[in-house]
Amino acid sequence: MIENQGDPWAFVVIVDRIFVLFLVVLIYFRLAPQSTAAMVTLFGALTVFFVVTTPHRFGLCLALAWLLRRTSSAGR
Repeated sequence: MIENQGDPWAFVVIVDRIFVLFLVVLIYFRLAPQSTAAMVTLFGALTVFFVVTTPHRFGLCLALAWLLRRTSSAGR
């Protein structure tokens, strides 16, 4: 059990923004497909990818929180 379960929340927000940043770059630089069907397919595929990788992203966030907690307590 994690001592302070709210601690990894910042890492969750940061890591999730990295995945959303890809969509923003596609739209901003107009790299997204021009047809509606291709756009729906792209966003559907990215949504499935986002949902499927959720456990991995949360694991990464917990590992970052553990590493930060470990390195900050090593100097004590």
